[in-house]
Amino acid sequence: MDVLSEIERDIRAFADPGSGIMVDSNSAIWEKDGRAYTATFSSGGSNRFPDVGLEERKMSYQSFLASPWMADLASLAEFISKRDSKSGVYLETTARIESEDGVLLPNRPAADAIIERATGGLPFLSTRVLLVRGEAGSGKTAALKEVTRRLARKYRDGRSHCLLFYIDAQGRALSRLEDAMAKDLQDLRSKFTYAAIGPLTRHNLIVPIIDGFDELLGSGGYDEAFSSLAAFLATLDGQGCVVASARSAFFDYRNFYENAKRYAGGSTLNYTVDTLDILPWSESQVREYFSSSELPPVHEPSDLQATLDSLLSSSNQQNRELLSKPFYAAHVRRLLSSGHHMTRDEDLLDQLVEAFIEREHKKLLNKDGHPILTEHGHLSFLTNLAEEMWWQEKRTLDVSTVQTVAELVTESMGLPLAAAKSIVERVSAYAFLTSEGVSQSGLRFEHEVFYGYFLALRLIDIIQRDQSELRRFLSRSVIDSTIIDQSVKRLGGDVDVCSGAVDSLIGSIRPSLGDFLARENAGSIIAALMRTAGTLREGITLRYCLFKQVSMCGVELRYTRFTNCELDGVDMRSTSLKHVAFEKTTIRGVRVRLGDTRLEGIGRDFLESIYDAHVEGNLPDTPMGHLYSPEDLSLAFSRMGATIGENEPTLYHYSERSQKMIETLDRFIRRMERNFYISEEDLQSLPYAQKAEWQDVWALLRKHALLEDQIGPKSGRRMPLIRLSVPPVVLRNGESRRDPSLPQNVVDFWREMLEMT
Repeated sequence: MDVLSEIERDIRAFADPGSGIMVDSNSAIWEKDGRAYTATFSSGGSNRFPDVGLEERKMSYQSFLASPWMADLASLAEFISKRDSKSGVYLETTARIESEDGVLLPNRPAADAIIERATGGLPFLSTRVLLVRGEAGSGKTAALKEVTRRLARKYRDGRSHCLLFYIDAQGRALSRLEDAMAKDLQDLRSKFTYAAIGPLTRHNLIVPIIDGFDELLGSGGYDEAFSSLAAFLATLDGQGCVVASARSAFFDYRNFYENAKRYAGGSTLNYTVDTLDILPWSESQVREYFSSSELPPVHEPSDLQATLDSLLSSSNQQNRELLSKPFYAAHVRRLLSSGHHMTRDEDLLDQLVEAFIEREHKKLLNKDGHPILTEHGHLSFLTNLAEEMWWQEKRTLDVSTVQTVAELVTESMGLPLAAAKSIVERVSAYAFLTSEGVSQSGLRFEHEVFYGYFLALRLIDIIQRDQSELRRFLSRSVIDSTIIDQSVKRLGGDVDVCSGAVDSLIGSIRPSLGDFLARENAGSIIAALMRTAGTLREGITLRYCLFKQVSMCGVELRYTRFTNCELDGVDMRSTSLKHVAFEKTTIRGVRVRLGDTRLEGIGRDFLESIYDAHVEGNLPDTPMGHLYSPEDLSLAFSRMGATIGENEPTLYHYSERSQKMIETLDRFIRRMERNFYISEEDLQSLPYAQKAEWQDVWALLRKHALLEDQIGPKSGRRMPLIRLSVPPVVLRNGESRRDPSLPQNVVDFWREMLEMT
């Protein structure tokens, strides 16, 4: 697309619907808000776009788009500053950043790191997708709102050229991202519509922040959400930056390539993925928060400090972990400040929920001053609300739906209709619920943690009583770690109870491809049950489960059978498998550790099921790292106790040249896992670009048609862009050459590379 076409496209996003636009090399004419405008163009711009003259003022093209005649970003910055002026005290969290080559950079204050990565040093001809990851309650939303506020104030004061546009995506379908943008723009009284987000993002004037990306995963699973984001990226032509927040357990950027590829079409869908992880607070940060003078005063600070000391010294590791997350720390301080007593060894989240329910029980009274609902009734009301949200695949319910839920709960308890009416009248001030960030007629849980807590209660009930209902539940949406952890915790660590829950889960799933979401949800829950109980009943058979990116650390399985299962990226460090059988099961990317992972009575069926593994440890004459070749895998697993056969295999030695090529290829694949395309300039700047082994790899990639070229637009000449013709994971898996689904050119590539001497 040439410059004039881009200018016309940009202006059209601001012009009145149906009005004509005329653009030539000297000027542009359009209508906006019923008024005709004429702008003149002149050379001398700082980039390939011309300077613009409008109403006796000359400005850069970016300033023109931001001006009062177009987006009026100064007005938007003012409204953002006012809206967020009462956002409360923000205490800094810490962020960990991973470079494109997988190298961890020094930790930084989270807000500074987000601003730096979102607005500075953007990659050449590539949209930066900044993934802000962290566990539930770790402070992702607080950090993103803080950076939005900071940038708005800097823009208002003339110290920034860019604004962050915060989109609260909680409770919305990502396929309707335009609707979410439109509503938030209306709330801010913006002078432009969602159609202008694309141009403003392309020119680095706005950075959209999609907060709660992971909560938008519905029955379509990961693919639908990723593809929706890819559809938006396709409008950016490899420019600007987009920020998306997600819990760590949800977002694996390596899956993004295949979904993004579907939306490439004729567009230049080029992106670079950066990950930024929000870290838990240290103990010193927790203490700083509790003693902050900026927070409301505490009536008896000595008692609060004593309770805090007790909680931090508790033998309950989970409580210490919860206190390291700002969300929990804030609620604990709130309760302690009001005089509520908290014990050090009881579960902190249970205490929070019990305290707030007790408060509602005492606060929600009838005209005679008696509680309308028992504490169990309040719990039932909240559990039913969470379940209704689950079935509707929403995180927000309108008041009429809330009223219906209240009527059903009170009716089941034999209470009069007036009781339900009282609940609905008071529900806007109800603990756990909020109307903030939603329409006036809607309510949602204050935090995803509470939603997960109450939904977990319903999931336990379904697991224990109704397999047909369980299958529907598992197929509805992605079950996040909060729901799983709370469910498993309430089932307890008894082996028979956990094994019985596993039986129910296995009985509810089917082998069909259409049941993949239920199979993956079941696998996640079963893995959590294994960890909690430490083992399962001997002789149990696990069928049709997808164990994807889960942990089996510390689990010991005896005489267990995996049938028609998939284990993908499972952490099996400190796992012990004794006489475990694998039938029609595939194992990929498992993480094991020599001297820690134990395999006893494990033989050929296991080794024939495994395609690749990450091997840690330090034993002489044993291959380490990411292994693919059957010879290396056999030798490594024999060191863990697997029985290979009568004769222990010998290590298959690659030539020195082949080994260097494999190491270089691995570095290139890691780069391409984060990029859809890579430019010729970026290729030349790779740290290994001048080495002989890279030239060999490059020649083989070209020879076997594993690279695709596309010409991207650039002022003065057309810029070559290169991408892999197969997903990075497929190219990685080619080393084993045993997967019948591997493309022939991948098999041929690896065979030729490994035969080099």
